Amino acid sequence: MSTEGTENPTTATATAEPQKSAGAVRRRPATGATTATTTTPAGDVEKTDAPKADATKTDAPKTETSPGETPADEPTADTEAEDDDLFAAFGARSVAGGGIDRTKIRRKLLIHGESGAGKSHLLATCDARPLIISLEPQGVDTLAAANPRALIVDCVKLSKEDGAMQAKIKAKGQPVTPLAILRHMLGELVSNAPAWHKKGVTRVGFDSLHIIQQMFAAEIVSETNKSRKADGKESLDQLAKDGWGVLGTKMQNFCDTLRALDFDVLVVAISKQKETGPKYAGLQGAFSDQVNGYFNAVGYIYKQQIPGKTLDEVERLVCWDADSEKLVVKSHGGLKGITSPDAAEWFTAMSTDAEMVLKNARLPKELRRKPVAGA
Repeated sequence: MSTEGTENPTTATATAEPQKSAGAVRRRPATGATTATTTTPAGDVEKTDAPKADATKTDAPKTETSPGETPADEPTADTEAEDDDLFAAFGARSVAGGGIDRTKIRRKLLIHGESGAGKSHLLATCDARPLIISLEPQGVDTLAAANPRALIVDCVKLSKEDGAMQAKIKAKGQPVTPLAILRHMLGELVSNAPAWHKKGVTRVGFDSLHIIQQMFAAEIVSETNKSRKADGKESLDQLAKDGWGVLGTKMQNFCDTLRALDFDVLVVAISKQKETGPKYAGLQGAFSDQVNGYFNAVGYIYKQQIPGKTLDEVERLVCWDADSEKLVVKSHGGLKGITSPDAAEWFTAMSTDAEMVLKNARLPKELRRKPVAGA
């Protein structure tokens, strides 16, 4: 999923044989962004036994390749049967409830913010070489430009292409959709974490949580009403009462799986605000009140004019503490107050409780705490 080189960025997508790659691989030379794609699951659960990594298959994939080449030792799922177990992972119970080793605790972060606040840049720079699983087509180029070494899985683009990974999905009787690519990616991360670690990948980003919810909703609508095809936001309006319960279960299981991954995880979402309520990670339904519990910390990224500078000179900041009536966030250890938008430092701060607070930084006026009467 990644490539070093000196050429200009390319959007070409290369496919790999199942033995060589977990799926189709998009690669960018080092001066652009590297995009790769591997196979793995993430979706609906009928079985809860999660596949275990084969101790004999932990060699890390080669990192030096040319566009279109696929390392022969790139991570792959151990067996078709194990892959099938994970492919069914998101509908009844969590994959995390199976045989996943939870002894290695990794940090999980959720960041929400308005469009253009800097969420994509944040994902791309959360590590020197992160794996970014994107269901947001408009954000792929931003991710690529922000970090040439990032491994970017463009689920939407891959769902429209043909290759070994797509053929494998079809062989299971499943439609090749962005969610099918996501499911394969999660299965790969669950079953082959040691191989990814050796490849230098210890942090994974997801763009974006609200789009994943919309896609799950579309999947539910299409399954319950075969004659009507739903997509995107429309699917949320078409969900029947029992459909919302199924959607909540899918989202719970998805977040449970994220928590069980042996990787640091950064997830982004758009911010929303009801007429009189606080800004929050833009999910709909009852799960919007539950999602914070699945993450160690939840932050709000925003940009504002730098004091004393021109209007087009702005700074980006992240808030972890705020008036709950105005902003839904959650602090953790060294992540409190307002900090710089440096996700790599955040993970370190969470492990060491290092102080990252920017003493003079302030929230926009409309989000500041109300003054206490008589104070």
